[in-house]
Amino acid sequence: MALLSACAVTPPEIARRVDFDSHLLLAEIAREGQELRLAARHYLEASLISEDPSLAELATELSHQLGLSEIGLQAAERWEELSPNATRPHLYLGAFKLRSSSYAAALIEFETFISGASNTEAAISRSIEILSNETDQIGATTVLIALVESYPSIAEGHYGLARFAMRDNDFLRALENAEQATILKPDWVEAQLLY
Repeated sequence: MALLSACAVTPPEIARRVDFDSHLLLAEIAREGQELRLAARHYLEASLISEDPSLAELATELSHQLGLSEIGLQAAERWEELSPNATRPHLYLGAFKLRSSSYAAALIEFETFISGASNTEAAISRSIEILSNETDQIGATTVLIALVESYPSIAEGHYGLARFAMRDNDFLRALENAEQATILKPDWVEAQLLY
């Protein structure tokens, strides 16, 4: 009887393993063939079966690069689920939520990323890098203004906001933030050039 019950459990596990292996193989084949959208979809599907956060991370990063917000959001959520103490999923969750015009939700994710980072300056710089590549410039600027308000003593935030303001033709904000960046870091040549 025990043998029969063991057999009853095994086929679903075998099917699950076959599904995982199939998605992973198809993702690798698609990636090799430069079918990156298909690869991202299969990496996501494999990550939903696996407990390995690296697959969700790969699906997230690939989706972000390709602008696949729906797949990316699912992958980033799975990554965060599998690695609840990791901060990097929140960086991408912020970007994907910004792309869906959820500014408040995006801000929460960026703040979670920054507050959990071991180096606040580097985390703000990385957030600015991600925000600078977003097509929703108004949303990106809105999020960055709030981040700078939350971290007013970080020169990198003011410098990034000065650059965003220059892009948006908001010269007063650019001047104010470039000046604040140079006050916080007097030897920072790039900030001085904006000021």
